[in-house]
Amino acid sequence: MWWAIIQQWELISPEQLLSSCPLHILSKRMVLDSRKRLEKIFKWEDDKKVLIIWPCSADFEDSLIEYASFIKWISEEVKDRIEIIMRFYTGKPRSELGWKWLVNSAPWEDPDINKWILQSRQLAIKILELWVPIADEILNPNLTLHFQDLLSYAAIWARSSANQNHREVASWLEFPIGIKNPTSWKVMPMTQSIKSAQGSHEYFILNRILKSSWNDVAHWILRWWESWPNFSIKNIQEYIDLSASKKLKNPWLIIDCNHDNSWKNPDNQILIMQEVLNNIVPSLSTPSVIKWFMVESYIFDWNQKEESWKSIQRWLSLTDPCIWKEKTMQFIYSLYDIIWKSK
Repeated sequence: MWWAIIQQWELISPEQLLSSCPLHILSKRMVLDSRKRLEKIFKWEDDKKVLIIWPCSADFEDSLIEYASFIKWISEEVKDRIEIIMRFYTGKPRSELGWKWLVNSAPWEDPDINKWILQSRQLAIKILELWVPIADEILNPNLTLHFQDLLSYAAIWARSSANQNHREVASWLEFPIGIKNPTSWKVMPMTQSIKSAQGSHEYFILNRILKSSWNDVAHWILRWWESWPNFSIKNIQEYIDLSASKKLKNPWLIIDCNHDNSWKNPDNQILIMQEVLNNIVPSLSTPSVIKWFMVESYIFDWNQKEESWKSIQRWLSLTDPCIWKEKTMQFIYSLYDIIWKSK
């Protein structure tokens, strides 16, 4: 039997979405200022460090707003040393089935993509109005034009990092974008993606053709190396050397403290951060190449199991396990103290 499309309708256009849900001029200024601060850090014009934080996927409005308020408060405490960007990941890559993303539906509700694209944008704007800059994962390049004006940072994750469309989109985004090594664990495809993102392209997205310039602050996000975490002195030094051989612009990297690097135990994230800063960074030929960390954190500890989906508990991760607010504070203050002592 041949399966076929059983229904189709038009996707809301970027112009329609931005017209119905515009970004306030003050929030626009905040986003631009955040991008400028990040660019200065990534180009070694500012020695502050970067922390990208929040759970794997955005879920409920009340949870988002409560966590954003927490991030706003702690960001004020450490802003002289750490630039914190809150992850607002509207997509969830899936190897099989399951709830996919906030722009698809509310968690475990029937999909209604046009509705949830609009509601996702509305939620993002509420976070920006709290004066908290946000990051997203570029899961579907066709939605880049719908959300790019809201973002200070973006990531391309393991399942997408070798994809040509993602590389092309990364080349025109006007803010830093991190690219992970793929699920094969190999480093070269990630390096090729960064080289591609730092070049110019002509490509199509939706029903238009775009000509990009380049994104010279595209960079690495280290997640895992074959059967071992990839934040060892040996591995990072190899990445530094490879960046030089490929003539990457502004070569630097962010270390993903969770996922396989932590053996999927989020409590290890603090230990990874301390190991990198205390033992690995001082041993590198170019210590400033590490711009610090990506962390998974939420209001409650760990996550919910699949069997609990019918009775979802809010404020508890629906996807990857996270550290809760108290451990997040411990992580950030410990990071701040180590940076302070190194001055």
